[in-house]
Amino acid sequence: MSRPLLSMALVLAFSLVLPGGSHRASGAPAHVSHAGKFLVAAPSMPDPRFAGTVILLVEHGQKGALGFVINRVNGHRPIAEILTALGRETAGVKGDIDLHWGGPVERNVAVVLHSRDYKGADTRPAPGGMALTGDPGVLRAIGQGKGPKRFIFLRGYAGWRAGQLERELAAKAWVVVPADPALVFVRNHHQTWKRAYARRGHDL
Repeated sequence: MSRPLLSMALVLAFSLVLPGGSHRASGAPAHVSHAGKFLVAAPSMPDPRFAGTVILLVEHGQKGALGFVINRVNGHRPIAEILTALGRETAGVKGDIDLHWGGPVERNVAVVLHSRDYKGADTRPAPGGMALTGDPGVLRAIGQGKGPKRFIFLRGYAGWRAGQLERELAAKAWVVVPADPALVFVRNHHQTWKRAYARRGHDL
């Protein structure tokens, strides 16, 4: 965590065109967007990086898709240590935070997914009544007891090129289920995949 390359940014600013924003040729089938849903890895998931994962899909359009793995914790660090790596002030900051693996893309870029009781300069809504903030000020607020009540710190994200996710869905690598903050903001993610996968077949 001492590497100086860590940065925080709202990765959605890289942005894909949101569903409905892309031109569709006359007669072409309508694009079905799963933005705002969970992608739950099927037991037959062929990519070992995503085996047993649950992804909050925040964007899904004809140009691709973007989401965050929410159930894989791969570290634990003092908040002050992270802020130091970001070159930010640490006065009055206390406590530790779990490091969630958000996906294999841009591993040194981080965001905080949190409840909507906090709003920073670059906070934007996320599915399920949640929000995303990339400004490091959210970490400082958390360390000072002024941040959101519920949150997870995510490093990296999962991204798909145009048509890639659709092919994976057709191959039944993923199951799509409704997103639920109750499965995001939990202390132990040991049962998250099982609980999410059990929701397959529910109305979307």
